[in-house]
Amino acid sequence: APTMSKGGTVEEDEPAQREREEEQDPLCIADYITIKTPNGGFMSAEGVLDDSIVTRRTPELYDDCVFQICPQQQYSAAKELFEYKSELQADGFFDKTADEQSVASSARMVNPEDEEEPEEPRELKILKSLETGTSNEKELNKKYFEQKRGITLQFGNTVQLLHRKSGKYLTINPKEVATTERENLSVYLSP
Repeated sequence: APTMSKGGTVEEDEPAQREREEEQDPLCIADYITIKTPNGGFMSAEGVLDDSIVTRRTPELYDDCVFQICPQQQYSAAKELFEYKSELQADGFFDKTADEQSVASSARMVNPEDEEEPEEPRELKILKSLETGTSNEKELNKKYFEQKRGITLQFGNTVQLLHRKSGKYLTINPKEVATTERENLSVYLSP
């Protein structure tokens, strides 16, 4: 049972203190956290110019150590857009499009009465469609986050950790090992 000591503070016996610690507020979606390693260091990242994750006993800036718990986001449209842009870039599409646009604008300057716009290339239509899909996906992710805000985490929930300072997510690269502890996977920040 708790006992009073000098100065009016309450001291608890050991079992009562353990019980109180177990009753701490649970983690919820949208909570801000820091991650402390067993050896006393904090997981930290600068995040703006350098995306690497390090552990520091005393971080230079506390903001480098703060992460927000987020529900799992959807990335299928963003991934599809990224892959399509990579394909187009490999095929030199963006170089061709820029050249074609400059030729078309030069032709319009020479013959201004020719107001007929050339039809958009198929690739550009697909690109615009994928960009719209990605934009819609971002909006859905925001709405989902707001719906889940404040919900208590349960064992087995899949979450993502958002670095508060940079707005990037903590990411694990399963194909690369860490630089210092070679038995662990590489962890970094990604948009």
